[in-house]
Amino acid sequence: MSQVIDIRGPQGNAFALMSIARSLANQLNLDGNKIVDEMQSGGYDNLIRVFSEHFGSVVDIVGYTDPDEDDDWDDDDDEDDDDDDYDCDADE
Repeated sequence: MSQVIDIRGPQGNAFALMSIARSLANQLNLDGNKIVDEMQSGGYDNLIRVFSEHFGSVVDIVGYTDPDEDDDWDDDDDEDDDDDDYDCDADE
C-alpha cells in the first residue's frame, strides 16, 4: 500500500516534501542529497515532478494539478474572439 501525501496540507510544504524525500531515499538506498538537490533546482512544480519521478511507486500525491497537463482551458480554440469587448485605453 502506498503512502498518501495531500499537498494541500502541511505535507505539501516544500521543506516537508524534501524531508520526506530524504527519509524515503534512505529507506530505498538512494542518494537523498542528490534527489533533494534536483528537487531544489527549479520551482514548486519541479519539486513535485522530481519527487514523483523518484517516489511515485511508493507515494501517491493528491491535491496537485500539473500545469503541463492539457486541461480544456485553451483560449486559442475560442471561435468568438471579440477583442472589441474590452477597451483598455485609459486616454479616451
